[in-house]
Amino acid sequence: MIISPNSILRSPPKVLHPDQIYVFNAIRYSVDICEVTFKRLEKNLFDFAFNPSYGDYIPLIFSDVWTIINNATILKNVIKKHFKIDDKNPLLVGLKKLEGLRHSNQHLEDRINEIKSFDDLPPIYGTLSWLTKEDENGIDGILSVIYSGTVKDRIKTTPINPADKINRKKVNDIKFTGVDREARTANFFETSIYINLIIDDIKEIINQFELQINEQFKNIDISEKYISDLIIQLKVREVEGQ
Repeated sequence: MIISPNSILRSPPKVLHPDQIYVFNAIRYSVDICEVTFKRLEKNLFDFAFNPSYGDYIPLIFSDVWTIINNATILKNVIKKHFKIDDKNPLLVGLKKLEGLRHSNQHLEDRINEIKSFDDLPPIYGTLSWLTKEDENGIDGILSVIYSGTVKDRIKTTPINPADKINRKKVNDIKFTGVDREARTANFFETSIYINLIIDDIKEIINQFELQINEQFKNIDISEKYISDLIIQLKVREVEGQ
């Protein structure tokens, strides 16, 4: 797990200020959502590479990509706002690249009209390419590309060339390409990110946070902790005529 099971981020001590608990919850859930979504994405990309006729994978794959983009941006914004860390900081600069993509997705209804005159842009939901290997130690793999939506004339996408690279993962080089906009202009351009590198950035952010948190609380009694993820279930019965 990216956030360790015994992390203060998961079980905040009662000595924390209530406002800090909300911040910790926002960090934890944005990270956990990215992590579980990425695991599902990896599995589906692997399965799809060997069974591309199963079209139901495609919307789920793009849904997972956009979920990661959205929640990774939330993580960056929470850290920037509540810990006063500038997003030009090396810790956040990787996640900052997601802002334009997320903004385009959130305002998709506007982007439809704004980019229709740009013939060289990727589709509104983007394109995805990745490398899949059956064996982590193997040298042969499958390079896959998904173009979302209707293909009108030609496909413009540049998947990663895995030649001469040592790759120890079954699914890697997950390259997503979408539409971004130049600040305060009507100029749109293609931008690409690597989803696996975004997850690596999140891992490093949490690693640094947990090191600092543990250092700050090393001489403080944190034995009393709040309950997290409370589950309540009630058995009910429908009564006819009520």
